[in-house]
Amino acid sequence: MDEQLMDHFDAKLCNHWSSNNWLIGALFIVAASLSLSAKIVGQVVVLKGYPSEITLVSFYCLFGSIQSALVTFS
Repeated sequence: MDEQLMDHFDAKLCNHWSSNNWLIGALFIVAASLSLSAKIVGQVVVLKGYPSEITLVSFYCLFGSIQSALVTFS
């Protein structure tokens, strides 16, 4: 009986992972890559006009903390 249950569980698990989850994962990877690229370009633009690096890093850390808190508590 246990073997039948495990076969059923394995079949359900394989069907679940073979669905369109890979497409969603690929979209998340593309979105993460594009947002990281935009962040780097934005840093260059900001550093040209605002050369105080320590203040800029502090603001990035502050906004990163705010975003993390929003994701954690939502």
